Amino acid sequence: NANLSGSGAGGAQAIGEGFRAIREGRADVALCGGYDNLVCIEGLSGYGRLGLLTTNSDVAPSASCRPFDRRRDGFAPAEGACFVVLEAADRAARRGAAIHGFVVGAGDGADGYDPATPSPDGRGLVNASMAALAAAQVGPDALEFVVAHASGSVAFDPVESRALAAILGDAATHTPVTAPKGSMGHTVAASGAFNAAAALLALKSGQVPPTANLEEPDSGCDGLDHVTGAPRPLASTDGLGLVHSVGLGGQATALVIRGA
Repeated sequence: NANLSGSGAGGAQAIGEGFRAIREGRADVALCGGYDNLVCIEGLSGYGRLGLLTTNSDVAPSASCRPFDRRRDGFAPAEGACFVVLEAADRAARRGAAIHGFVVGAGDGADGYDPATPSPDGRGLVNASMAALAAAQVGPDALEFVVAHASGSVAFDPVESRALAAILGDAATHTPVTAPKGSMGHTVAASGAFNAAAALLALKSGQVPPTANLEEPDSGCDGLDHVTGAPRPLASTDGLGLVHSVGLGGQATALVIRGA
């Protein structure tokens, strides 16, 4: 058993640790994911004092979290839990399990820049993504889409945009990017696992879902191929998706997921 306290990156960190444990023969099966209880006085007051919560009262609650959007002003807190079962593909096949997809790479990074604000160059997330791609033995041009962390944070969304531009290189302008938190808010430790599940479901359905409430990309968040308005068809259902997850203190985790 491992209890990873990685703030917003915790759920994805757990999946990465389960992936490595199975690949290295330290485990046969791993139940990985996260849960957080942010919607309480301690959680709300803490994140509020850090200036990370949305205060947008001029729109409906469902429109308050606006990833990458010019009018974003912070994240909307949410509660939830998400877990996935990981096991070696041959073991799953022997027992006739329904295989939803494959984790083929995982990487972690940290910048140690500030407790609440990431390094402007996004180096923690860049390092995590490059490590995940190396573990998957693929380059960024092999990715079909990205599930971004993008919480609607004033400070971090542009940092993730710059990180994605560095990670994807020439592919940045035509690799679809989606951000689930516009629809469901920020479930903190569970959010990375939810992002992984979103990637699995996108591959299974052959469509990348749009980012809710992204109407006008901020000038610091442009240059990427944001999916808005309607789902974007994928070329195949067995391609690769990159999943991002970020926590306080510059923690970052990236996963590379392949469709079944």
